[in-house]
Amino acid sequence: MQEISQQIINLLEEDIKSEGYSNLIVSGGSSPVKIFEDLSKVDFDWSKVNISLVDDRVVDKSHKDSNEKLVKDVLMSGYAGNAKFISICNESKELANIQRPYSVMLLGMGEDGHFASLFPKLILSNSDYFDISKDPEIFFTEPMGNPCHKRVSMNLSMILNSKNIFLLVSSEKKLEVLNQAKTDATLPLYYLLNQNISKIKNEMMQYELIAEDLSGDTLFVEVSALKKMNLDKLKESILLQSEILDLKASFSDKAKGVVIESKIDKGKGPVSTILISNGKLKRGDYFICGDTWGKIR
Repeated sequence: MQEISQQIINLLEEDIKSEGYSNLIVSGGSSPVKIFEDLSKVDFDWSKVNISLVDDRVVDKSHKDSNEKLVKDVLMSGYAGNAKFISICNESKELANIQRPYSVMLLGMGEDGHFASLFPKLILSNSDYFDISKDPEIFFTEPMGNPCHKRVSMNLSMILNSKNIFLLVSSEKKLEVLNQAKTDATLPLYYLLNQNISKIKNEMMQYELIAEDLSGDTLFVEVSALKKMNLDKLKESILLQSEILDLKASFSDKAKGVVIESKIDKGKGPVSTILISNGKLKRGDYFICGDTWGKIR
């Protein structure tokens, strides 16, 4: 936990240096308590940090089930007491108006796959709270259980508007739920874990590029070079599309392509990775790329 706490401090310091302030959004419950204790002991410029909650129970601030009470009693008991606390229940809506993206979002999770107050029942009854294309907002809900306090929470769009998100998994049971949530859309965590591809697909829709799984005709393949995931599937999909679209290229014309990446190698000098779309590129050829020209070695 001390390693996570130090990472959080480093991230907060980075934003203070670049922005002049930083925002730390945390969850309640038992999972983050040890991190709260560690953070409270760190001596740095907490006066430039805004602290708030991702969700809370709508109870008196002195109530034992209040997340605000937990944060003030534990996290803000030491040096972090110099930070500014902004209540998620604040009627002035100060939290909704502070600058985003947040510096750090610290989330816990439940054994039913919920995070913040985004519970499984909301997937069917209030699915807009999980829709990242919706505006960031704070909402109220009444979960099942005992005691059944009314809750106030950020929606998924607001949570994802963070530079860094930490998800605390505190038991083997929760780890099992986490692994299940990677592919199970009935669990709220599914929408957090799969937010990147979902966000990309939603953003592509504004350019009329609609994914096949959204009833469109645009092919998407989820890949990871680090994990070597679906790389063969990507190649197969490209070859299939080229056959369907009858795409052809000349091997005798002057080469034309796109620079994927470039770097300065200490031994070789400028090195680029180029995707050739037409023609043939060979050693000794001259090239032009933007305002730069040179010779292939």
